Amino acid sequence: INLSSSIKPHPLNVKPSGNKFFLEISPDQRYKQKITEKRKKQLGYLVSFPDDLIFKILSYVNSPKDLLTLSHVSKIIYCYCSNEELWKNIYLKYYNSDESFQQKFEKNGWKGSWRSSLLNFPSDTHKRDQITKFLKCEYNLLCSDTIFRPYQCSQINYHLIFEKVIAIESLFQNKSSSDVNRKTTIDIPYNQVSRISENEMTLENFANNWTNYPFILVNPNDTDRKRWPQWEMTDLLKRFPNERFRQESVKWPLDFYSDYYRKNEDESPLYLFDCNSDAMKTITKEYEVPDCFKYDLFQLFNKDDIKCRPDYRWIIIGCKRTGSTFHKDPNSTSAWNTVISGCKLWVMLPPNVIPPGVSVSEDQSEVTSPISLAEWVLSGFFNDILGMSNVKENNCLVCITFPGECIYVPAGWWHCVINLKDSIALTQNFIPKKGLVNVFDFFKNKKKQISGFHFKDVNRSIKSVIKKNKNQNNRRIEIFRDYLKKFQEIKEKYGIDETEDCGEQYGIIPIPLLELFEELLIQDNNSKLLNETKEELRQLEKERYNEGNLKVKSSKLWDELIHGRIENKEIQEKDNDNQVSNGFTFNFDESDDDE
Repeated sequence: INLSSSIKPHPLNVKPSGNKFFLEISPDQRYKQKITEKRKKQLGYLVSFPDDLIFKILSYVNSPKDLLTLSHVSKIIYCYCSNEELWKNIYLKYYNSDESFQQKFEKNGWKGSWRSSLLNFPSDTHKRDQITKFLKCEYNLLCSDTIFRPYQCSQINYHLIFEKVIAIESLFQNKSSSDVNRKTTIDIPYNQVSRISENEMTLENFANNWTNYPFILVNPNDTDRKRWPQWEMTDLLKRFPNERFRQESVKWPLDFYSDYYRKNEDESPLYLFDCNSDAMKTITKEYEVPDCFKYDLFQLFNKDDIKCRPDYRWIIIGCKRTGSTFHKDPNSTSAWNTVISGCKLWVMLPPNVIPPGVSVSEDQSEVTSPISLAEWVLSGFFNDILGMSNVKENNCLVCITFPGECIYVPAGWWHCVINLKDSIALTQNFIPKKGLVNVFDFFKNKKKQISGFHFKDVNRSIKSVIKKNKNQNNRRIEIFRDYLKKFQEIKEKYGIDETEDCGEQYGIIPIPLLELFEELLIQDNNSKLLNETKEELRQLEKERYNEGNLKVKSSKLWDELIHGRIENKEIQEKDNDNQVSNGFTFNFDESDDDE
């Protein structure tokens, strides 16, 4: 892909940090001295500070009026104070603490930027452009990636960058891959995601062949697009104008969000990702889950008097440039995602292949990636993906989904998503039959990463299970009773909020979710599946252990058992005649043990 086409000049003539080099090597000493003196005059003592520190200082300005006044000090300070993230953070501080401020903010309406909206400036872009002309910095007066990069990312043109990918994927839109390949010979420079007719993807076909590999469901004969809802933003606005939906850290009425959606200057625009609004109760009745995805073992956590299933179905609305950075779906669940309007670019990698530009901790509980999707693309990492795609073993996949197409994301697969157009989508997380072992492995070996379960709901469900089995004393029931007893003790001691996510409190008290899942499977007459899954998990752990990827977990009992072992071989050799070991050792390095 061609990245140079996406570089636009900053409206205040701020240059990338690399331009400092041209100033330093300039043979014109008078010009160099002039720029240096101007910088000192406009920044004062701040001239010695790096950009990150200047922005840190500015972040303590909590009043929009104060930040506006400060921006009038000089052209350079104006550039710093024009950063949208500063204004957005001021808004979020008020949003979380001052209801009257929020009401006034929504009443005034969105003005095209956080700065204009907070100051209630008219959204007259022509007038603003005229003012900006007088505030432009002299050439190379301010060279700052911290200012230039977010603006550059906010102006990215994905249609130009991904022009070739869009052209190729459009040929396959809502068509079976096999049909297109029979009729056309195309040189595709990446691994595609297979498109399969929904009629051909039976539950049996899915379970036996596709549970662990991505694909796209299409309906070539659905020319009227009746298979899925046909919503545009205007349709939803007519129905739910005042309904509050979740947009990341805020909850705005849809009509307010639609104004933001149409025009904003954010590097990473707010993404509507909602599952609990009143509108969702209506929306979920207007579509039918594909047959191959209807077998969902996570439903056991929301059956009869068991009510502790994490949120699992969402409506997603985002303007072009929104999306999701690389991640894996929670709790090792699988997912499907259907585009209702717009289109989405997907990059997908198998669980064992770390995406380029992304750093993960050893247990993959912490993921570090560039600030935004645009930065990831502009840094050249998408080109790296295309290079990886040519290596067959990597199984790196690239695709675009169009309206009416439903993509399947297997458990554990890395994926990032970019909205190439203003888009609306529906998505659900679920556990297919063959994916149960992934969830068992996650619940057993990645307890710190479990999310979406809440103490109040889980405890109520556990009590229900105990009540049903009050005359039994099997291992799981005893574990449940011990857990509830410990939870009550810790709650009284530390004051745990029962509405909190269990994962956030793992260090205080682990919840026996794996044992609860086992019990629910038995109650649902799935004992055979449970036994098969446990055997699969044993084999998986054995393979991982043999590969050296599974660490020996520390154990108090184990430590006491081998407490007397002699660890220092030099001392052992010197005192061999007098010293007796009352323990033994496998010569494990204790620094490798998890704590």
